[in-house]
Amino acid sequence: MQVSIQTETREALRALDRASGETKAGIRRALSMIGAVVKHTAVRYAPISPTSALLRKLGKGNKQGTPGGLMRSITFASDAEKTEVFVPSNSEAGKYARKMHDEKGLSWWRRGPGTAAKGPQADHKFILRAIQDEEGTIGRIVDDEMEKVT
Repeated sequence: MQVSIQTETREALRALDRASGETKAGIRRALSMIGAVVKHTAVRYAPISPTSALLRKLGKGNKQGTPGGLMRSITFASDAEKTEVFVPSNSEAGKYARKMHDEKGLSWWRRGPGTAAKGPQADHKFILRAIQDEEGTIGRIVDDEMEKVT
């Protein structure tokens, strides 16, 4: 009888270990997908400098950098425990990103012509709003991955 219990226990522990590995892989996949979804939405929500053509049309010179630098600089990284969506400080828009994300009403007040042309979703707090707006998608990703391992 003891042998049977020990054998069953050993098999149960092996099954738990396999399930644990599958669960960890599911979590890793989910975090990667969540990072990609939030990054994609944050890029859509990020302010953009006007193009030279738009500035000429508005009768202004191009005083700003290349349009789209902030959008190109948004990235994400994920591992088995977390996913992060961010703009690296050493990227093309590293200094500009924090100002655009966090300082509306402090260092800037109105959306510029490039951002306005991009649409009403392009504004400050672009990463935070992306997370909030993708909450339903994030929940579905987690549910789908957990369903795969149960």
